[in-house]
Amino acid sequence: MRIFKVLSLAIKHQQHGLGAQTAIVQNLQYYEHLSEPMAELLQILTEQYDYPQLTDEILRYDNLDHLESG
Repeated sequence: MRIFKVLSLAIKHQQHGLGAQTAIVQNLQYYEHLSEPMAELLQILTEQYDYPQLTDEILRYDNLDHLESG
């Protein structure tokens, strides 16, 4: 999707990582049907834009959240 490319550029070059992380985590908490599009965004960001940091942070947050609740 073209919007994912625009978001990837903003995240990588304009330091929008923290805002994107917050938005993705909140979207996944409230709207489970958005898991596939969010995964696609993270895949594009990692593979095409060489920016795996956001994916790592979201996985780390999700792991900590599961450990605290379980």
